[in-house]
Amino acid sequence: EDAAKTARAAAAPAIERFMEAEVLRSQLQVTGDELYRLREEVALCQEELSRGWLGLAEAEDVEAECVDAIAELEAAHAQEVASLSSFHEEQLADLRSQHVARLAELEAAKEEEVSALRAAGSEELRSLRASLESARWEADVYRREHVELVRETCLRQRENARLRKQHLEAKQEVVDLSVKLEALRVAGEAGGPPPKERG
Repeated sequence: EDAAKTARAAAAPAIERFMEAEVLRSQLQVTGDELYRLREEVALCQEELSRGWLGLAEAEDVEAECVDAIAELEAAHAQEVASLSSFHEEQLADLRSQHVARLAELEAAKEEEVSALRAAGSEELRSLRASLESARWEADVYRREHVELVRETCLRQRENARLRKQHLEAKQEVVDLSVKLEALRVAGEAGGPPPKERG
């Protein structure tokens, strides 16, 4: 929007000069109409001359004046056409140079913006790749920790089973020893020989 405002502000003088050229062109049209009217008057004068010789001197004077006026108008018309053509060419050249300069500015701004977007995209891509590598590393660490935890859990379960078995065996051994001790005590009280061990 700022660029458009700047372009309009830069083109305003050219538009004003173009409007002046249009006014001059309108004046030139009026001059052409006047020239056409004068030519019609010359034709009427010639027609009157062909009808008779009355007022010939006056008609010749009028004709000469008309011819001079036509010559002056034609000269003025040619000069105005040349001036307008030159002015129009200058305006077109100025507008072309402004257009080329503006296009160059827009192209440079576009290239700069594209370069900035590419740099930002590359930086974001590097950041995403780094995040992905970090996430993969963390996932691998978590997986190894999980495997180690499962292995330790299995080892603990096996150790617990072994200890439970030892505990049961020790408990059974205590029961057996208690039975033997009770048998020995009973035999000692009875005065008889101790019972033989079974098994």
